[in-house]
Amino acid sequence: MLIDRIGRHIRNEGIAATARKAAAYVFRLCASHIYRNHVELIFESDLTGPLPDVPASRLTVREFVPDDARAVQQFIRKHNVHADFGLKRFAYNSSHGYRAVLGTTLEGELVGYGWLCDQSQSHPGRRLHGFELGARELYVFDLFVAPPFRRSTMALEFLIRAQHLGRQRGFDRIFSNVLESNRKSVRLHHHAGFRETERHRVHTFFNLAMVCGRHAAFRNPLWF
Repeated sequence: MLIDRIGRHIRNEGIAATARKAAAYVFRLCASHIYRNHVELIFESDLTGPLPDVPASRLTVREFVPDDARAVQQFIRKHNVHADFGLKRFAYNSSHGYRAVLGTTLEGELVGYGWLCDQSQSHPGRRLHGFELGARELYVFDLFVAPPFRRSTMALEFLIRAQHLGRQRGFDRIFSNVLESNRKSVRLHHHAGFRETERHRVHTFFNLAMVCGRHAAFRNPLWF
């Protein structure tokens, strides 16, 4: 128990030392939520070349329609740990005209979703990372697959089918960004045929991106 550990610490090191250690811990905890810096990887896939074969399974990927709204809201509340943020994010993306794609089983069960934008739309991630989309290029973001399906091949299949969907819509290239610390997602993108093209160090303050620099391993650092 936490109270027992605190009591032992007070008996061993005294109240003053325990108070200093607790204050330092609280400060680090608060600071980690106020300021963060992390590395985001930019992936891309050439839709004009060979794409990975779509696995034979019961998953289908299709574009979101208004009738899906209630099912998506229930899905977010059930599976997303940060449900309130997920609902607000979904509403924000919808209001800005981004196109959602849903992954569902043949039985109609929703397993995940993601968002697409093209050259005609302005996504903050595009401005942050300093790249502009061409006329036949797509950007996929906010990909979310429910935890029960992450250990299966459905997350991989979702990304592969999203590429095939982009090709069917006449696009030549698709981009995505992933946190370097998210090792599972990084491996997923590699397996789905994406290749890493850039790295960005992003500094955030109260979860708002303040400054972003391109990683020197790919090009000279550029700060915004």
